[in-house]
Amino acid sequence: MLQLRFAVEGWVSLAALASCHSLVVFFYPGVQSRTGAGEEVDEDTVRAWAWRERDVELGELGFMVVGVSTQSPVVQTRFAWRELLGYMLLSDGELELAGVLGLPTRTVAGQRVYQPLTLVVTDGRVARVFYPVDPACEAAKVTGWIRRVHA
Repeated sequence: MLQLRFAVEGWVSLAALASCHSLVVFFYPGVQSRTGAGEEVDEDTVRAWAWRERDVELGELGFMVVGVSTQSPVVQTRFAWRELLGYMLLSDGELELAGVLGLPTRTVAGQRVYQPLTLVVTDGRVARVFYPVDPACEAAKVTGWIRRVHA
Protein backbone atom coordinates (compact mmCIF):
# COMPACT_ATOMS: atom_id res chain seq x y z
CA MET A 1 0.00 0.00 0.00
CA LEU A 2 1.44 3.35 -1.08
CA GLN A 3 2.21 5.63 1.87
CA LEU A 4 3.16 9.31 1.84
CA ARG A 5 5.12 11.26 4.43
CA PHE A 6 3.14 13.34 6.90
CA ALA A 7 5.12 15.71 9.09
CA VAL A 8 8.62 14.54 9.92
CA GLU A 9 7.98 11.17 11.50
CA GLY A 10 4.63 10.00 10.13
CA TRP A 11 3.35 8.04 7.16
CA VAL A 12 -0.18 8.12 5.80
CA SER A 13 -1.89 5.92 3.23
CA LEU A 14 -4.21 7.97 1.05
CA ALA A 15 -6.06 4.75 0.18
CA ALA A 16 -6.63 4.04 3.89
CA LEU A 17 -7.90 7.60 4.43
CA ALA A 18 -10.20 7.26 1.42
CA SER A 19 -11.60 4.00 2.78
CA CYS A 20 -13.03 5.77 5.84
CA HIS A 21 -13.38 9.42 4.73
CA SER A 22 -14.56 11.38 1.73
CA LEU A 23 -11.61 13.48 0.61
CA VAL A 24 -10.73 16.65 -1.24
CA VAL A 25 -7.12 16.14 -2.33
CA PHE A 26 -5.40 19.12 -3.88
CA PHE A 27 -2.01 18.76 -5.55
CA TYR A 28 0.37 21.70 -5.68
CA PRO A 29 3.87 22.19 -7.12
CA GLY A 30 5.46 23.40 -3.89
CA VAL A 31 8.50 24.97 -5.53
CA GLN A 32 7.87 28.58 -4.54
CA SER A 33 7.70 30.08 -1.10
CA ARG A 34 6.30 33.25 0.37
CA THR A 35 9.18 35.58 0.99
CA GLY A 36 9.01 38.95 2.68
CA ALA A 37 6.47 41.63 3.42
CA GLY A 38 5.32 43.56 0.39
CA GLU A 39 6.34 40.82 -2.03
CA GLU A 40 3.86 38.90 -4.12
CA VAL A 41 2.32 35.81 -2.52
CA ASP A 42 2.81 32.69 -4.64
CA GLU A 43 0.00 30.58 -6.08
CA ASP A 44 0.56 27.67 -3.66
CA THR A 45 0.04 29.97 -0.67
CA VAL A 46 -3.10 31.48 -2.20
CA ARG A 47 -4.50 27.97 -2.69
CA ALA A 48 -3.52 26.93 0.86
CA TRP A 49 -5.38 29.94 2.27
CA ALA A 50 -8.45 29.20 0.15
CA TRP A 51 -8.57 25.58 1.36
CA ARG A 52 -8.02 26.76 4.94
CA GLU A 53 -11.10 28.99 4.58
CA ARG A 54 -13.20 26.04 3.28
CA ASP A 55 -11.86 23.35 5.65
CA VAL A 56 -14.58 23.66 8.32
CA GLU A 57 -17.38 23.88 5.75
CA LEU A 58 -16.09 20.80 3.93
CA GLY A 59 -15.76 18.98 7.25
CA GLU A 60 -19.43 19.71 7.95
CA LEU A 61 -20.22 18.17 4.55
CA GLY A 62 -18.24 15.07 5.55
CA PHE A 63 -15.06 15.77 3.56
CA MET A 64 -11.47 15.88 4.75
CA VAL A 65 -9.04 18.26 2.99
CA VAL A 66 -5.55 16.96 2.15
CA GLY A 67 -2.75 18.72 0.24
CA VAL A 68 -0.04 16.78 -1.66
CA SER A 69 3.24 18.05 -3.11
CA THR A 70 6.83 17.01 -3.66
CA GLN A 71 8.02 19.28 -0.85
CA SER A 72 9.82 17.69 2.08
CA PRO A 73 7.81 17.00 5.24
CA VAL A 74 9.94 19.57 7.10
CA VAL A 75 9.09 22.33 4.61
CA GLN A 76 5.42 21.34 4.66
CA THR A 77 5.26 21.29 8.47
CA ARG A 78 6.84 24.75 8.72
CA PHE A 79 4.42 26.06 6.11
CA ALA A 80 1.39 24.50 7.84
CA TRP A 81 2.37 26.03 11.18
CA ARG A 82 3.14 29.46 9.70
CA GLU A 83 -0.13 29.59 7.74
CA LEU A 84 -2.28 27.99 10.50
CA LEU A 85 -3.51 25.17 8.28
CA GLY A 86 -5.87 22.69 9.90
CA TYR A 87 -5.52 20.01 7.25
CA MET A 88 -2.78 17.52 6.38
CA LEU A 89 -0.04 18.18 3.87
CA LEU A 90 1.48 14.98 2.48
CA SER A 91 4.86 14.66 0.82
CA ASP A 92 5.22 12.64 -2.38
CA GLY A 93 8.80 13.46 -3.26
CA GLU A 94 9.05 10.61 -5.75
CA LEU A 95 5.71 11.44 -7.46
CA GLU A 96 4.45 7.94 -6.79
CA LEU A 97 0.80 9.02 -7.00
CA ALA A 98 1.49 10.57 -10.38
CA GLY A 99 2.60 7.17 -11.63
CA VAL A 100 -0.23 5.22 -10.00
CA LEU A 101 -3.04 7.63 -10.93
CA GLY A 102 -1.59 9.13 -14.11
CA LEU A 103 -1.58 12.66 -12.67
CA PRO A 104 -0.05 15.52 -14.69
CA THR A 105 3.37 16.87 -13.75
CA ARG A 106 5.73 19.51 -15.06
CA THR A 107 9.36 20.49 -14.60
CA VAL A 108 10.15 23.70 -12.73
CA ALA A 109 13.74 24.76 -12.05
CA GLY A 110 14.93 21.29 -12.98
CA GLN A 111 12.54 19.57 -10.56
CA ARG A 112 9.53 17.46 -11.57
CA VAL A 113 6.44 18.60 -9.62
CA TYR A 114 2.68 18.18 -9.69
CA GLN A 115 0.48 20.34 -11.88
CA PRO A 116 -2.14 22.05 -9.70
CA LEU A 117 -5.28 19.91 -9.63
CA THR A 118 -7.92 18.68 -7.20
CA LEU A 119 -9.51 15.26 -6.75
CA VAL A 120 -12.79 14.65 -4.94
CA VAL A 121 -12.79 11.11 -3.54
CA THR A 122 -15.90 9.38 -2.22
CA ASP A 123 -16.40 5.73 -1.32
CA GLY A 124 -12.71 5.11 -2.03
CA ARG A 125 -13.00 6.24 -5.67
CA VAL A 126 -12.23 9.44 -7.54
CA ALA A 127 -15.63 11.06 -8.08
CA ARG A 128 -14.40 14.22 -9.84
CA VAL A 129 -11.18 15.76 -11.12
CA PHE A 130 -10.78 19.54 -11.26
CA TYR A 131 -8.04 20.35 -13.77
CA PRO A 132 -6.81 22.84 -14.73
CA VAL A 133 -7.60 24.95 -11.69
CA ASP A 134 -7.88 28.67 -11.10
CA PRO A 135 -6.36 29.30 -7.65
CA ALA A 136 -8.60 32.32 -7.11
CA CYS A 137 -11.82 30.29 -7.20
CA GLU A 138 -10.86 26.60 -7.05
CA ALA A 139 -11.83 25.92 -3.41
CA ALA A 140 -15.19 27.69 -3.83
CA LYS A 141 -15.88 25.84 -7.08
CA VAL A 142 -15.07 22.43 -5.58
CA THR A 143 -17.10 23.16 -2.45
CA GLY A 144 -20.06 24.29 -4.57
CA TRP A 145 -19.88 21.10 -6.62
CA ILE A 146 -19.79 18.98 -3.44
CA ARG A 147 -22.80 20.86 -2.06
CA ARG A 148 -24.77 20.24 -5.27
CA VAL A 149 -23.85 16.58 -5.69
CA HIS A 150 -23.35 15.27 -2.14
CA ALA A 151 -25.54 17.39 0.12
